[in-house]
Amino acid sequence: DGEIPFEECKNLRFDYCTDWEFKKIGDGTPYKFYLTKGTHILTLEVTLGETSEFYSRLNKIVEVIGDTYMDIVMITSSSPDPNRDYDLFRQIPNFQETLLSCYTDLNALASDMKALSGDRSSKYISALNNMARIINEMYKNQYTAQNYVSDYYSNYTTVCSWLYEMKTMPLSIDQMQFAAPGKAFKDNTASFGESLMFSTKRFFASFTDDFTSIGGSVAADAKGSVRIWVNWGRDQTQVLSNLIQDSFTYQTGIGVQLEIVNASLVNGLLAGNFPDMQLHFSRTDPVNLGMRGALYDLTNFSAKVDPKYSTVDDGSTYMLDYETVLKRFQPSAATPYYYDDGSGNMKLFALPDTQSFFIMYYRTDVFDRLGIGEPAAANDGKGWTWDDYLDAATILQRNNLAAYIPYTKIASTTTVNAGMGSLHLFPTMLTQNNVKLYNDARNKTNLTSGAAIAAFTKWTDLYTKYGIEKQIDFYNRFRTGAAPLGIASYAVYTQLTQAAPEIQGRWKICEIPGTMQEDGTINRSIAGSGTGCGVVNESSNKDEAWQFLCWWTSADTQLRYNNNVESILGAVSRTATANVEAFSSYSWNADDLQILLSQWSQVQELPELPGGYYVSRAIDQAYWAVLNGESNEKDAMFEWGEVADNEIDRKIQEYSK
Repeated sequence: DGEIPFEECKNLRFDYCTDWEFKKIGDGTPYKFYLTKGTHILTLEVTLGETSEFYSRLNKIVEVIGDTYMDIVMITSSSPDPNRDYDLFRQIPNFQETLLSCYTDLNALASDMKALSGDRSSKYISALNNMARIINEMYKNQYTAQNYVSDYYSNYTTVCSWLYEMKTMPLSIDQMQFAAPGKAFKDNTASFGESLMFSTKRFFASFTDDFTSIGGSVAADAKGSVRIWVNWGRDQTQVLSNLIQDSFTYQTGIGVQLEIVNASLVNGLLAGNFPDMQLHFSRTDPVNLGMRGALYDLTNFSAKVDPKYSTVDDGSTYMLDYETVLKRFQPSAATPYYYDDGSGNMKLFALPDTQSFFIMYYRTDVFDRLGIGEPAAANDGKGWTWDDYLDAATILQRNNLAAYIPYTKIASTTTVNAGMGSLHLFPTMLTQNNVKLYNDARNKTNLTSGAAIAAFTKWTDLYTKYGIEKQIDFYNRFRTGAAPLGIASYAVYTQLTQAAPEIQGRWKICEIPGTMQEDGTINRSIAGSGTGCGVVNESSNKDEAWQFLCWWTSADTQLRYNNNVESILGAVSRTATANVEAFSSYSWNADDLQILLSQWSQVQELPELPGGYYVSRAIDQAYWAVLNGESNEKDAMFEWGEVADNEIDRKIQEYSK
């Protein structure tokens, strides 16, 4: 009931075990709880308990190891020359004493942990011993210590990961019993025969049961039904199924058949086995499917067409008109899902259900150490321009550290379908220089325009002239300090917050660098990415499917879905909802939320065109032509811009009416 009944309940220990156990809570004699008549709420919360001291000790050790790693890398770089003598013990102050201290502390911690576990080893104790071994080798081999930098890094990241795992150790509870004093508990642990029988039944059931359907069949008295496809994990799908039963079906009477599939909607349509709707379409899918007649035009759900659709989003109904629903998102969120078929009418083939964007990360401890001013304090509080970013990157490179600009190599259709806004910063360079990717008629690119070529040159110069690395593991390099400045998806924020506790309080986020405008303002606009959800054109349950979309994209549903997923998988599984109200209700740091909302409000989504899949490929080809020295920026853009325009024209001719 929100209170700890007595002191012993502050630390209930559950020993490690991979099997089901029946455990009595108490030191020999089960604890007694006084319960008054009525309903009571029982709550358990995970604490570190006896391991809290180990966590604190390890956290201090990891901080020293991390700082020492940065000291080493700033001299040797992350890939030192094995034939060069860096003389680390002379260049790094107190290096010998630091190594010896870390070695002693790691061994002491491993010994104490082993004693707690009954003199048994574990992967965590082994990680500590390996880290101590590498440090000892560096200590003993002073002239070749740099040869152990790679091993130092890998073992350091392993030890860091333990800080996260210590706080997220799982505990599965199947049942809790209360018994009156003197009464016996019922031990429901399965016998050998029961376990054998269950395993046999499960084996034969694997040949007959439908494991794709979640949530059961639709009731006979349901007021209509919808069949939904998702390509998610089972945990996320089960959470959605529970929400549907508790909320959507309960309130509307509409039954839902939720299925996990890994086939595309095209496969289902060709086979005649398709759903009424699908969630989390890839960025390019809605327009590509919609222009072929596979998806339904959502602008048909309009109060102007049918008065049964409400124009008031007060939570009392899920029969809203599409314009009212779109107010839940950022102004340009639906741009990729609109399509002009040539008749002058814009058709909408999906609603945004997730939306992501880039933000900038920086290590405050490294910046202070190198005398780099923080972005929030630059330009009288207006933030950084790209010149400021490059100035900082130059200082970092001078100290063998890296700055990161996102780039994703196109290696599959899946990569292209994610949308150009998730691949690299070229669309951002365009929007910040007030250049549109496509012309107003949306039948041709602007890649061959002078302004687009200038933006392309600015983008490629980051890699050719300024030496920005093309592809690195930014999350790990950032947490170790080897890349203390970078631009990445805001999803990395939750990763760092939850899975990198060793750098807590030593990093911040801010808006991405911008481009100075003629009026003195800084344009900080950026391209975005995300997924959509739409209704199949052949569906006979379009109204029911639309009601589900209105329910699914609502703030309440999105917030409840995210909170339930986080409760199972942790905050690292936080969903990138497109609903602004739900996003604002997530458990963010208040200052960071303002930065995220500010950057999100400046997202300018790119439209999707027939043949637009070739634009991403063309830009990528032009990019590599410049980086490999095969062409200059102007020639590369003229060559591949023309190729992209020809493909767009071919597709428009093929599907125009």
